[in-house]
Amino acid sequence: MESSSGLEDRIERPHIVWWVLVIGGIILFALWALSTPFYEWYQSTVHPLPSQTLVGWMLIALLPIHTFEAVYVVRLARKLGLVESASLWGIQTLILGYPSTKLMLDRARSQSA
Repeated sequence: MESSSGLEDRIERPHIVWWVLVIGGIILFALWALSTPFYEWYQSTVHPLPSQTLVGWMLIALLPIHTFEAVYVVRLARKLGLVESASLWGIQTLILGYPSTKLMLDRARSQSA
């Protein structure tokens, strides 16, 4: 279905590599922050920095950052007339962050050109 702006009202999906890297990275980050045995293994095998507490705070920071991005993308989607797909854009951006935001920004630029 086309939106009032002439854009097709559908969600664009980032390449599967983004899904694997971001979701896998968040899972590893959570293990690093929340699992003492995993953190000790990482520290002794891979790299001793940063502290587990800092990693925990970084993990907590992911939530407001991705939430802000998701809200921004939903608002931009609605502004572009993508009313039906706006919530899907929001969910995707909440999970992936930057890759989804970039697709929406590219879409907005192509409309304004």
